[in-house]
Amino acid sequence: MAQEKILAQRPTDNKSLAAALDAINQKTTSEQDNLLPAIIISYDRITNLAIVKPLIQVVMVNQGIKSRKPLARIHVLSIGAGGFHINFPVKPGDLGWIFAADRDISKFRESLKESTPATSRMHTFSDGMWVPDVFRQYTIKGEDSNAMVIQSTDGSTCISIRGDNIKITAPSKVVIDTPET
Repeated sequence: MAQEKILAQRPTDNKSLAAALDAINQKTTSEQDNLLPAIIISYDRITNLAIVKPLIQVVMVNQGIKSRKPLARIHVLSIGAGGFHINFPVKPGDLGWIFAADRDISKFRESLKESTPATSRMHTFSDGMWVPDVFRQYTIKGEDSNAMVIQSTDGSTCISIRGDNIKITAPSKVVIDTPET
C-alpha cells in the first residue's frame, strides 16, 4: 500500500504547526497496513495460503476511488495448540479480516522460531494473515442463545454446548466412527 498516495480524511489547515504535524501523522499512518475486511479469491488448504482482496477502497489525492489489488500467499488463521487443531474449509467468497504484522516475519515463517526481521518492512499485509469472520451472516436458534455453538451458518447442523447438556442437531444423520462407545 505504500506506493499509493492516500488522501487524509479532512483538509489540512496550513496555518499552524499543529496542523502541519497532523498532516505528517495522517500521511505516515495512511501508508501503513493494519486491518481491513477482505474476501477470499482462492484458497489452498494444503499450504494454508490464500489470495485475498481487501474490501475497503483507497481514496486518492485527486478524490478518485481505487480498489485495492488482491494479495497472494496470505496465511489463513488455523487455530491450534496442545496437540489440537481447528481448521475451516475456506471457500472463494468467504469474508474475513486481513491483519498486517508489525514487522517482516518471513524468516519466522520459514523456521517457526524466534527470528530477526529479514527486511525493514513494517505493517504490510504481505506479512499478515486472513482471519475468517461470517460477520452477521448466520442464524442462532433461540434455544441456543445461552450456549456455545459450533454450527453451519444456516443453523441446520449444530453442536450446542450448555451448562447441563450437549445437543447435536443434523438434518440427516450423525456418524460416530470409533471402536468403542
